[in-house]
Amino acid sequence: MTPETIVEAKAAGITGVKSYPAGVTTNSSSGVVDYTLFYPIFAQMEKEDMLLNLHGECPSKGDVTILNAESKFLPILSSLSQRFPKLRICLEHLTTAEAVETVAKLGPTVAGTITAHHLYLIVDDWAGNSINYCKPVAKTVADRAALLHAAISRNRKFFFGSDSAPHPMTSKRGADKVAAGVFTQPYTTQLVLDSLQRGIQMGILREQDVTLEKLKGFMSENGRAFYGLPKESGEEIELTREHEKIMSVLENHDESVQVLPFRTGESNEEAGGFLPPTLLSPPASAFNSPPPAHRSILPSPRTKPLKPGSSKESDLINHVETKLLAISRRYENRFSAALGEEENPEIEGRGYKDIGEEIRDLDPVIDIVWISGTPSLQITFLLTIALTVTTSLPSFPFTPRPTFQILRKLDLAFASLLKGINVETGEALPGFGGGRGNISTTEKVRMRGIIERTRIVVVEVAGKDGSLAGTASVHQSQTDTEDDFNMTEDTEIDDLEDESSHRRWEMDIARVYEKAIVELGLALDTSSSNGRGWQP
Repeated sequence: MTPETIVEAKAAGITGVKSYPAGVTTNSSSGVVDYTLFYPIFAQMEKEDMLLNLHGECPSKGDVTILNAESKFLPILSSLSQRFPKLRICLEHLTTAEAVETVAKLGPTVAGTITAHHLYLIVDDWAGNSINYCKPVAKTVADRAALLHAAISRNRKFFFGSDSAPHPMTSKRGADKVAAGVFTQPYTTQLVLDSLQRGIQMGILREQDVTLEKLKGFMSENGRAFYGLPKESGEEIELTREHEKIMSVLENHDESVQVLPFRTGESNEEAGGFLPPTLLSPPASAFNSPPPAHRSILPSPRTKPLKPGSSKESDLINHVETKLLAISRRYENRFSAALGEEENPEIEGRGYKDIGEEIRDLDPVIDIVWISGTPSLQITFLLTIALTVTTSLPSFPFTPRPTFQILRKLDLAFASLLKGINVETGEALPGFGGGRGNISTTEKVRMRGIIERTRIVVVEVAGKDGSLAGTASVHQSQTDTEDDFNMTEDTEIDDLEDESSHRRWEMDIARVYEKAIVELGLALDTSSSNGRGWQP
C-alpha cells in the first residue's frame, strides 16, 4: 500500500482503512509489525479525511499476552493521535477500562467501538468455551463494567460496533487452532439491550440511567457522526419483548457451512428478556418470530438430516467421539481426584470430582448431537451418553440437581425420537417424514434396558445414606458445582433440608424417563407379537 493507493481509494468512495497488527487475530499473519513504516500512508489519509480503524493489540511476545495486549497497544494509539492530530482514528472493539479511559482523554478525532458480546463476557466465559473466544479477548468484571458505563455515558466518542464473525462450526470446535470471533449479527441490537438489563440486575448500572436517548446515541447517532455519514433516513428498528429463542445453528444454501451464534439456543427470557420494560413499548418487530407455544430444553435441530457419508457427518462424528473419549478418560481418573493424588499421566485430563462436573461436559455434547437433526446419529450417541450417565452415577455422591436435569433432557430426546416430533413443542423432527419408524427394534430394546437400569440405579444411589433425606449434606457439599450448571426454571430447588424439597426429589426419582416409557411402550406394543407392549 502507498499514499497513491489512498488517493485512489478515496476517489472510489472508500471511507476508511483497517489495520491489524501481525498475528493478533484470524488471518492477520501479514499484519503490521512497525507502524512508523506506515506514517506516509497515515499522513495521506489525514489529508484525504479518511478513517484509520485499528485493531488495538500488540502481538504476543516477551511480556505481552492476550490478556494485556490491548493495554500494551494504547501508547501506540496515543502516539498516532499526537503525530496526526486531524486523522480520525477508531479503536475498535474496546475490552478494558484502560482503553475506555484512553479514548476518552484523547482528542475529538479518536473514538472507540464496543461490541455486544464484550458487554456480556469476562475471561471465565471464553476460557472454557471456544464459541465465546474472540480477539481481543474479554477481560475482567471491572473491565466489563467500564464498557457498560461507556455505552450509556452520552460521550459521543463511544458507539456500537458488532465485530460479528461467522466462523464455521468446525473452526470453532474441534479444530487444532480455534478461530477467534463471535457471531452476533442476527441479534446485535437485542443483545446490547439485554446486556444493559443484565447490568442493571447486577447493580452495575442504574435503571434511570439507561434511556432511549442514550441508546440511540450509542447504537446509531454517535457512529454516524464520527464517520461523517448523513443523518438517518427516517428508518427505525422496533423492538418488543418476546419469548424468542436464539437459533441453534445457521447454514448456507447448500448446507456446506454451519455457524453457531453467540448464546446459541438460549431463550431471551432466561436473561430477563431482550428489552428492559421501562425503555420502550413499541409494536411487535417485523424481524421477530412469533413466540413458541412451549419452551424446550433441547435446542432447535437442523431442518434436514446430514447427508450420509458427507464431510459434515464425518466432522460431527469425529467431534462427538473425541468429546466422549475425553469424558471417559476423566471418569477413569476420578479416583486420584477424589483422593487428592497425582493424576495418572497415561490418562488425559483431571479426574472428575463429582457427577456434576461430568454432566456439565456431557450436556453440550447432547446439544450438538440433537442439533444435527440426523436420527441415526442422534439415537446412537444419545444411547451412549445415557449409558455413560447410568454407569457414572454410582461412582459419586448423589447430586440431585444436575442428575435430574440431564435425565430429563435425555428423556425428552428419547421420547421425541420415538414419536418423530418434539413431544414438548409438537414440532416435527427432521428425518422422520412426519411419523415413527426411524428407530430399529434393537435400538428400542437397548433403550428399554438402559431406562430400566437407570431407574434402579437412581433409587439405589439416592438411598445410599439410608433415606433420601440423607442426601441433604451431600447436595450442600456440591453447591459450587451445581450453581455453575445451567438449570432450567423447573429444576430450581432452594433448600434440600426443606421437607417439600425432599418430596420433590422423590417425585423426580419416580419420573425418571417417564416420557420415554410412555412412547417406548407404544412403540414396542406395535412391534410385539403378543400386543402387550412394555411396562417398566
